[in-house]
Amino acid sequence: LTDEQLEWLTNDMQSSDAEWKIVAFHKAVYSNGDHYKDDDVVGLRGQLATLMPQLQVDLVLNGHDHVYFRTEPLNNNTVDADCNHDVIMQNGTAIVEAMINPDGTIYSINGSAGVKSYTGGSSEETKDYFPDAAATYPSDEPIFTAITIRDNQLIFKSYAVGDNSALTEIDSFGIIKDFNELKRGDVDLNGYVNSTDARLALRFAVGLDKLTGRSLIAGDVDENGVINSTDAR
Repeated sequence: LTDEQLEWLTNDMQSSDAEWKIVAFHKAVYSNGDHYKDDDVVGLRGQLATLMPQLQVDLVLNGHDHVYFRTEPLNNNTVDADCNHDVIMQNGTAIVEAMINPDGTIYSINGSAGVKSYTGGSSEETKDYFPDAAATYPSDEPIFTAITIRDNQLIFKSYAVGDNSALTEIDSFGIIKDFNELKRGDVDLNGYVNSTDARLALRFAVGLDKLTGRSLIAGDVDENGVINSTDAR
């Protein structure tokens, strides 16, 4: 990237107050396809491996290599091995295992939606360039990814499309951002947990009031994915 491009990227990210930052560009920085050691890709990796985490970029979506490939959270080409994990729940059901405040950026290539696909190399071939992938999937089937964001939770699920449009889940992960200012039970987000919060949770549970965003998360006091009378009590 030119100095002007790097300056634009840095200014664009730093001027954003978005809680989630996802960057998309074509040539994959991390890959097990044919281009991972091309001179321009090596140059990109050198420029962005530290800059993306510094800019608090959560996820990078890439293409160019027609493979399915996903990294662990990487910062300066190093895996965040100390990241804590939890489970994201929805309606009382475990949806996906999630990383809590990962120190690094996750990079993903989404395979191919057309007729052209690569087999993809092994980690033995790429080990001199970057750490092992978190997930790969050798497939000549179309692949797509669904990304869902709900306040402080991101859910990433990838699927291969087989015969008769049958879907096979091939990869998934979640990210949970632990907002320090959020207290469990503080439904009205005023910094205190009291009878008002219990009343709000109960009114939501019986359908009288609506909650959104962080209020929903705070209202789920027992963290089982559902707000009901148990949370209010």
